[in-house]
Amino acid sequence: MSPLGIGVISVATFAVLMGIASLVADHYIQRHKKQRQAQRH
Repeated sequence: MSPLGIGVISVATFAVLMGIASLVADHYIQRHKKQRQAQRH
């Protein structure tokens, strides 16, 4: 493996992890917002 290939793989892995983290965060934020709205009514 060349250093460039390792760098590309690490960057791609980081991008995928960030994407998953943002999706999970959005999911939890939306759930908390729904729960807060439900508690108000």
